[in-house]
Amino acid sequence: MNYRLLGVLFLTTTQILAQEVFHLNFDESSGTATTIEQISGQQLSINNLFGRPERIASPSGQALRLDGWSTYIQSPNFHLAGVSSQMTVEAWYATEAFNKESSSIIELFNSTQNEGFYLSVGPYGELNFGFHLDHQLYVHNTPRKLTSYRWHHIVAVINLEEGSSKIYVDGELWFLEQNLSATAISTGTATLYVGKRSLNQEANGFQVNVLNGTLDDVKVHDYALSEAQIQGRNESVTAREVALTIDPQERFAGDHLRPQYHPMPNNSWANEPYGLMYYKGLYHLFFQKNPNAPQLYFMHWGHLVSEDLVHWREVEIPLRPSPGFDNFGVWSGTSLKDNSGTPYLFYTGVDGAKAGIGSAISVDDSLLHWEEHPQNPLIPTAPTSFRHLDFRDPYLWEADGTYYMIVGSGLQDQGGGILFTYRSTDLVNWTMIPRLYTNSDTETYGEFWEMPTFKQLSEDTYMLQLLPTPQPGKPARSIYLLGSWENETFTPFTEEPHSLELFDSHMLAPAFGVDDETGDTYIGIIPEDRDGGDQIAAGWRQTFSVPRQVRLLEDSTLGQIPHPNLCRLRKNEMRVENLKLQNEERNNLSGFHGNQIELEFDIKADSNSNFIIQVLKHEDGQETTTIRFDYSLNKIILDRRQSSLSNTKKDTRIGDFVFNPSDTLNIRIFIDHSTLEVFVQNLTVFSSRVYPSRADSDLVDIVSISGGVEVIKASKWDMASMHETAIRDESCVPQNLPVRFNKLPEVPSGPNDPLGAPQNMGWQVYPNPADDDFQIIFSGGMSAEYYLYTLSGLQVMSGSCKEDITNIDVHHIPAGMYLLTASRNGFFYSEKLLIK
Repeated sequence: MNYRLLGVLFLTTTQILAQEVFHLNFDESSGTATTIEQISGQQLSINNLFGRPERIASPSGQALRLDGWSTYIQSPNFHLAGVSSQMTVEAWYATEAFNKESSSIIELFNSTQNEGFYLSVGPYGELNFGFHLDHQLYVHNTPRKLTSYRWHHIVAVINLEEGSSKIYVDGELWFLEQNLSATAISTGTATLYVGKRSLNQEANGFQVNVLNGTLDDVKVHDYALSEAQIQGRNESVTAREVALTIDPQERFAGDHLRPQYHPMPNNSWANEPYGLMYYKGLYHLFFQKNPNAPQLYFMHWGHLVSEDLVHWREVEIPLRPSPGFDNFGVWSGTSLKDNSGTPYLFYTGVDGAKAGIGSAISVDDSLLHWEEHPQNPLIPTAPTSFRHLDFRDPYLWEADGTYYMIVGSGLQDQGGGILFTYRSTDLVNWTMIPRLYTNSDTETYGEFWEMPTFKQLSEDTYMLQLLPTPQPGKPARSIYLLGSWENETFTPFTEEPHSLELFDSHMLAPAFGVDDETGDTYIGIIPEDRDGGDQIAAGWRQTFSVPRQVRLLEDSTLGQIPHPNLCRLRKNEMRVENLKLQNEERNNLSGFHGNQIELEFDIKADSNSNFIIQVLKHEDGQETTTIRFDYSLNKIILDRRQSSLSNTKKDTRIGDFVFNPSDTLNIRIFIDHSTLEVFVQNLTVFSSRVYPSRADSDLVDIVSISGGVEVIKASKWDMASMHETAIRDESCVPQNLPVRFNKLPEVPSGPNDPLGAPQNMGWQVYPNPADDDFQIIFSGGMSAEYYLYTLSGLQVMSGSCKEDITNIDVHHIPAGMYLLTASRNGFFYSEKLLIK
């Protein structure tokens, strides 16, 4: 008998009978919401937030781009035929980040009937292969872990004829079980999942068991691939690096609220920026990132890179959760170069119960790859000798060869904020020293400080920046103290802190660094202000400010300007000069429009003048954001009450700014879809989010309300996207910068001044005329009583002002002229109020 011929016939017959029983190749064009299962021809729907799941290039054609929360296949009543004693599950997968819970590459699993299987990826890159044999569940896990930004060939094999289960990754055997004893692989009918586990695992309404990355050529065979076959398939692909960069222009096409020239990641959740560093010709900005969903959960570090602080690109995730002290998230921190110039990252690691401080060192000049210190956590927990609140956000600096670290915290029972302080000579071994600063004045300084910064501004002046967390009635705000630092002791120059912005809460967590020309520069976060559901529907959250330079003024405060490199984004200038405004005359800037622009005004105004700049305005007037400059009250007012017809925050913010009528007032306004930043006189700045519901709400106007106002010059530029190629390389450095803020002259005080203490002594009514409501603004924190009269003397309403800003509803009051009076601390105030 010819046994060789019989063997050949047996192998040939086996190969003919053995076949693929399932195959997804995802070769459809990007945006196609279905894919075809190649064996059955069945069309499968792909879930996706926008209904247009993306495809990216793969070694064999196209691959499905997964987003970590909304993109996956879920097909009920799916049956896999032909599997008996052998099975191979095969796929190509690459990831930028793992999710908090195990997420399936493919799953056809029925726990009720004890049938089916899944092949999934765990939160740190381990593989999980679960399957039923004779209706009994087996689960095998790999001790080794996948790496990110690389195509992996993943193969799981069951062969009951030899009693084995194997898991291969990139041709290498990662797991082997040789003692299986069963007669059949138990498959059946179940819901098919691709890119997601079947379990209902959510956090804050988001699925946390969905794959992130890209998936291709998902196959199931009814036979066991041999090791040689697996290695051959693996070796067929030599190019393993994969570009997982998301194109926001594709993913968020048509989103008229997404900023374009403000630095921000390409998608999902971003939070505080930090660690702004200039290294070997590039700026690096790190930030809190959840790459898996637009929510604060399972935090990673994001990384933006720029050559000039205005053209940015997002690069690979530098730090991610890992087993151990940071298994629940890698939270905020900072960057530092040691004495040899080597960059380090220091960060907060969280395990769900406590926080510790760890570090990582760069392993390449591009700062794309980092190696975590083997002794992490370097500081395992907050000092137990203090009854502290949380413990997070390290900031480091070096002085005379010694390294210092502060970590934000607070003391229980309203003990106030505290900065735990440490010293080291090697960045590894840290000794706690007396705390840099603490303050029990919770009314002014809050109960807990996060994202602290300590920075030398001159030979004898240091800045301590703090971010008190929100309290009831007190939003979060970025504050700073200037002072001296000697013998490891910080001594503030003043008891009261300064606010970094004119209005609190709109810009937070400034990441300070030094640009290549030694200018002290920072970038902060400008948080979302719109309805949470709208944020989720958008698929992204938060943006960062434009870069800002700060300088030390003669009055021991900080002056701020837009970074000079921002003019590199300018194009298509439009200019108006020598325009004298007539009171209440509108449409003074015809041709000025846009929602991705910069505006600059040089204005001369009288001491009693009052004018407004309107931006993001619709031609029907139903949407507009108004910025008021009131010389008579020395106030700047941001009015968002008509900024949108959508469900967004609508309010009025008022800040003190002393104008000098003899000066030319310089105003620079940066408008970027839903982001607004305003710099005044190269001294102060405020920012906000505004969300016009209509893309054509983009008009600009300037209107004089009272007094004499002349526009010496008004310019408008369209602004290029942060992703566009640099248009020019010069910088626009403002000249003749002011050296201090203006101050009001001292005004003698006295009680019982009938009907009319001067308005600049702390009283303001806004807006006047009023529609449905108006606000009474007092400074100083003392309560007041107000009364509203008709001009014939009939009282129509009264009440108390217990806050600095009191909103009064008058929608039920007939239109007309009224007299509003108020009394506070022995002073009497009055003003005529027109209700429209």
